[in-house]
Parts: sequence; structure tokens; C-alpha cells
Amino acid sequence: MLKSLYSGISGLKNHQTRMDVVGNNISNVNTTGFKSGRVNFQDALSQYYSNNPAIGQNQVGTGMKVASINNDFTQGPMQSTGRTLDLAIQGNGFFGLKPGATSDSTSMRYTRDGVFFLMEDPGSPGTYNVVNSDGMLLCGTGGQPIKIEIDKAYYSGTASSAAQIKVSSAQGSVTEAQGYVNAYKPLASDAEKALDDKIAALDTASSDLNKVLTNYISLKTDYEKKQTEVDKCKKVLDDLLASGADPAGSDVIAAQDALSAAETARNTAKTLYDDYTDIPKYEGLKKDYEDSEAAVKQCQDDLAAIDPILDPTGHAAAQAALAAAETARDTAKTDYDDYKANSYAGPKYEYDLAKASYDKAKDEYDVAMKNLNNAEVSLKKAQLAYDTAKSEESAINGQKTINTIAVDSLGNISGVDSLGRSVKVSNGQVALYSFKSNDGLKKEGGNLFSATGASGEAEEGTASAANNNTINSGYLEGSNVNLSQEMVDMMVTQRGFQANARTITVSDTLLEELVNLKR
Repeated sequence: MLKSLYSGISGLKNHQTRMDVVGNNISNVNTTGFKSGRVNFQDALSQYYSNNPAIGQNQVGTGMKVASINNDFTQGPMQSTGRTLDLAIQGNGFFGLKPGATSDSTSMRYTRDGVFFLMEDPGSPGTYNVVNSDGMLLCGTGGQPIKIEIDKAYYSGTASSAAQIKVSSAQGSVTEAQGYVNAYKPLASDAEKALDDKIAALDTASSDLNKVLTNYISLKTDYEKKQTEVDKCKKVLDDLLASGADPAGSDVIAAQDALSAAETARNTAKTLYDDYTDIPKYEGLKKDYEDSEAAVKQCQDDLAAIDPILDPTGHAAAQAALAAAETARDTAKTDYDDYKANSYAGPKYEYDLAKASYDKAKDEYDVAMKNLNNAEVSLKKAQLAYDTAKSEESAINGQKTINTIAVDSLGNISGVDSLGRSVKVSNGQVALYSFKSNDGLKKEGGNLFSATGASGEAEEGTASAANNNTINSGYLEGSNVNLSQEMVDMMVTQRGFQANARTITVSDTLLEELVNLKR
């Protein structure tokens, strides 16, 4: 009699479990991609009543228990949404999701819920990930997250006519320049003309000509033979450097190039004659001071270009301060006093820029230097080639956006930005994962499943006719809960619960009668 009580208790308990599953199914009747559950019962331990071989085994059961709770992975109904990133799998397979780009395969989760969004990667502006509502990354081929990239050659933030552009350049060239972006587009033509250059003062004032600098200038001084006859009196022939030294024929080269100049001055030797009995003759002195190095202390070259170079691979930037060191070698001048050498300081040379202008029509420069008469100044032209295909327009706020996204039936993702050009998609085909036994998958909440030993490891594939599955963009897979079936199951469960409760009350009545026998 006590067995019936415990059998009734097991029935109440396990029917309550079944009712919990039915209630969960009904609550998720409208959950995207939900797979309904089902409780399977089996009898519990049976106790031997007698063992008579003639009539077979005599056993009495002790109740029932839950054998399994399975998920029904049959296809859910397709619900049209018209939204591109709403994806529904027709056939077998699961979407793969990772919590982060560097997560390993053990952290991957699987789902039939195809509601996805684009989210910009905070660590890489202009790069977007495809994520679910919890921010998990949708995986493409190779198990790697799908990334949609907009060309990074754009200005972010509010529109402005000035912007900083960092460009790469050849070794030895200027590596950074400033450009100004104007509202008009002159980028359709190649700029093959001299830039609007300015040459700052070439200042070699007060330079010590007995030191070695860099860059190159030659200073050559010729003392030619002279014959001088003097009376018997003390006379000084001064050694004079020609006023306004004539460096005619010298070249000063600016604009990122070696600067060279050769200056020649003829001086008379300075000789001190004392009284002599005879007329002395001085055969003269000739010395060549020659150096292959030249001196410009500073060259400030400002280049202004009206157009930016947004992809200047292989081009040199065109505006920067060019510091040219000065190199010159000179020997001290000599004062001859009774043929005894005494050194003194050399002369100073000052070269100042008087003007520098550019005639656009003639494509010529007009450069004038102070204290540098009859000097020839040559400027090296720089050629900038603009590739209009790589010149960027921007949206009103200076940043391009993804305009449209498309997903075909094989899961290939493509897109177009706000300028009508294709965006770059990495791992761009949606991967689908299958298992040897879907029943072995573990529910993780959030419409997610994880692999277990019972399910086997996930096998990666893609949507194809061979795999008998497709991906439908603009659709979602609805819950496969059959509401009418659930209502019937709920009624059956209710009656089962009531019947087991009645078993307990009847058993209790029998026990009551047994107790009352003592009266």
C-alpha cells in the first residue's frame, strides 16, 4: 500500500517537470529560432512479487521517472522581415558566434537565431563587425569573424578646409607635410610644374671658415704672381679682399638638393718692406684653397600645394623645413712682416634673399640675392602625380558610411559605401556548422547552444546545394513550437497530475480504514 503512495508521488513530481517544459514551450512560441522541448517518461524500479517460471515474472512497479528531455530541431516557419541582416537557415546547420575576435573555438556558440547588426570596431575605425544582440561576432569561413571595412582614406569629424596628412616618402626625403583641402576638385589634372617655393635667407654670416660642415660649396682663392719694385722706404701693400667679392658663375641650388657654389677672389699679397740697399723683387705667392664641400647654413624651403595626396605611395612630401648644414674649409690669411707669418681672421660673407617670385604663365622663378652679385640660382622642380581614383570625397560630416549590405543565398556578404563604391569584406561568406547529433547540444540561454561530447565537434561548412541548405536574407526562422500540440500536452499533463494525486488520496483512505480497524 505504501508503494502506491510513492508511485503517486513520483507521478506528481515528474508530471510537474513535464508541465514546466510545456510551459517553457508555450512562453517561447514567438521566440526566433527557438526549438521546442519534450519530456519522455519511463517506469522506475520494479520489485519482484514472486518468481514462478510457469507464469513468468511477477513484478510490482514503484513509480515512474523522466527518461529524457529532448529538443525538437525540425525546421521552423519562415517569417519575412525585409531587413537584410535578418538571416534564416533553410535546412540543417547553425550560425557560429564568438565572444571576441581572438577567442578560440572552445568559446564558440551556435544558434539558429539570425538577427544580426553592424557594429563598428572601437579599436579600428572604419571596420565593422556583424554581431548578434549580445555583441557576439558572426563567423565566416575559417571560423574567423566577418569584417566589413570602409576605405580609411577619409577625414573623420566635422568638415574643415584644413587637415593634417601623414604620408610616406622615399628614404632621405621629407616624411611629413601639411596640406590644405579646399572645397573644389582640381584633382583631375596632373601637377607637373614647379611648386610655389620660397627660399629663406641663406645666412652664412659670421661663419668660421676653418670648420667643416655638410653639403657642398667650393671656395678657391688664387694669389697670382706679382712683381713689385719699391723705393728705399718702408711701404705696406695691404692685402685687400676685393670689395663685394665677385662670385660670378657660382651656383646656389635650393629645394631638397645639394647646394654648391664656387667663389674666386683675387687678392694682392700683403708685404711689409723695410729699407734695403737694393731693390728687392718679390716673385709672388700662389695658393689654391679648394674644397669640395659647400656651405649654406640654413635653407628654409616652404612648398605649398593646393591639393592633398591621400594615397601618396612612392611620392615625396613637398613642404618642410630643410636644414642644410654649412661646410667650408679655409685657411687663415697671412700678414707677412719681414717674412714672419702672423694669422688673422678671415672675411665674412653674407647672402640674403632679396626676393623670390614665381611666374606661373612662364613657369619661371625670379630670385634675387643681397650681397651676392651676378650669382646664378637654380631651383629643382618637383613633380607631384595625383591619382584621381584615390582622391576621396566625404560625407557632410567628413566620414563615409556603409550605404547598403547584401547577402546572397550562399551567405556571401557584399556592400557599397556612401560614395557608391564596394566595401572590403573579410571572411565574407557566412559559415554554417553541423553536428553528428543535435540532441547532444547543450542549451546556454540567449538562443545559444554549445557542443558537448554527446553532440560531437562542430563541422564547418557553407550553404550550398550539396549540403541541401540555403541562407535567406530578409527572413527569420520562427519558433517551431506547435501551440495546439502544447495545449493538448498541457491537458494530458494536467490529467496525469490529477490522477496521481488521486492515487495518493485513495491510498491515504485505505490507510485510514486500516487504522480504524482497531475500533
